[in-house]
Amino acid sequence: MSDDPTGADVPEFIHVEKELRRCPACGYEDGFHVSFSVLKAPRAEVILICPRCSKRYRTGWAVTLA
Repeated sequence: MSDDPTGADVPEFIHVEKELRRCPACGYEDGFHVSFSVLKAPRAEVILICPRCSKRYRTGWAVTLA
């Protein structure tokens, strides 16, 4: 995430029920890139990034980094 004080680069929260393939912002339908934002090591939040419009989404998913 950037240090932009306007919050322009803050990922939007999106609720995922069964599957998320389509970007709500631009309609891209072939899935997402994935990045991780470290919460407190070794935990990280999963961030989805649309390959077409670069919109970023938080899902509430977290993983343990090895």
